[in-house]
Amino acid sequence: MAGDWKMPKGNVTTVAKLALCLVLLVGDVLAQEAPSTMALYRQLRSVGISAATTHQVRDAGLDRDDIHISLQDGTIAFTEAVDGHVTGAFFQGEGEILLIPPDRAERASLALFTGFPVLEEKFSTAYFRFDDDTAQELAPALRPPEDAASFVE
Repeated sequence: MAGDWKMPKGNVTTVAKLALCLVLLVGDVLAQEAPSTMALYRQLRSVGISAATTHQVRDAGLDRDDIHISLQDGTIAFTEAVDGHVTGAFFQGEGEILLIPPDRAERASLALFTGFPVLEEKFSTAYFRFDDDTAQELAPALRPPEDAASFVE
């Protein structure tokens, strides 16, 4: 019962000392991991693009579960690698997203907000973040850029 809780009998000072030791031990472990974790977070937070990672892209597609993204024609610049992995890209050009919710309830929810049970939108700019091999997946559709320097300015 909620009101029947009582302080355990025994030496409260010993319990407090044990709790403090546990806190200090956990704090030491977290402190040892924190610099590498914080460095990775800071790299991900401030990752940029450069002319070297810029390409023309035509007729590329990304399929993820219920989402299809089509990049018809444009320029894409991938982010700098973080820990050996490209984690994002900025696209400018002609693109389209198609989202088909997997069940009736989600289609009804989407229709409530957009007026349609399926989302199909054209876009001219997009910023993508990913944690898989999306950059390699797009590689066959990439071409040398026309003017990479002006794109990343």
